[in-house]
Amino acid sequence: MSKNSINLDLVSDVKILSQKCSLIRKAEKSIAFVPTMGGLHKGHLSLIEKAQSLGDISVVSIFVNPMQFGPKEDFKIYPRQNKEDISMLDSRDVDILYVPEEDLIYPKNFQTNISVSQLENKLCGKFRPSHFQGVATIVAKLLIQIMPHYVVFGEKDYQQLAIIKQLVMDLNIPTNVIGCPTVREKDGLAMSSRNIFLNSKEREIAPNLFYQLQKVSNAVKNGENINIICEQSIEELQKIGFTSVDYIKVCDQRNLQELKHITSHARVFGAVRLNSTRLIDNLFI
Repeated sequence: MSKNSINLDLVSDVKILSQKCSLIRKAEKSIAFVPTMGGLHKGHLSLIEKAQSLGDISVVSIFVNPMQFGPKEDFKIYPRQNKEDISMLDSRDVDILYVPEEDLIYPKNFQTNISVSQLENKLCGKFRPSHFQGVATIVAKLLIQIMPHYVVFGEKDYQQLAIIKQLVMDLNIPTNVIGCPTVREKDGLAMSSRNIFLNSKEREIAPNLFYQLQKVSNAVKNGENINIICEQSIEELQKIGFTSVDYIKVCDQRNLQELKHITSHARVFGAVRLNSTRLIDNLFI
């Protein structure tokens, strides 16, 4: 696609994208990239603002990646609102929007899968097998196609951020991985594209994940036993009305190893379900 009546440069072909990015680098301008799956909200916009502060040229991608969804997950109903997203990005002066077709990203006979083995099977990885392999594979492809100077991710998906940092280091991809603070609703709920799936009752319950993470953080800083306080938090979340609690854990944010005692790198992580909607969140302690 070429430019329409909007200023945003819409690109769907990988060769055209790579050519544009190559010309930008030859002009000695820096590229800052924000990969997304669309369904954009204020959290995404904060990442884009950060990217625009870092690079001369901002690139955003929208691609709902089938490789990171399990067979019983919400791939088919994941929010797709390209018209609204394009308008939003155009009004924020994003330079290039990359919206590739699935068969260009995963052509026939595609066989490659990237595994960041020591990080992908912890926390969410235990409940979403192969999810982070899908994330690592698509991000590696996008980074190779764009070769940005900076790539920006949110800390809400902190395990994802840790995996991408490891991926970039292991594969010597010449980009700087930047993490940005979680953006929240007024009641503390971490912004997520999946929040639109919550009904009114579930939406009232949802912020309690954040409140419990705050409670765990304060308790362990005051010297309480990490295992006990996490178990108590899980019980309270279940009583509040969450359908299930995948985990509440305190881990080292560098390697995601569970901690028995608080350190200067401690972070509390949580994942819950409200019927079919899965919510995640985390806080630095």
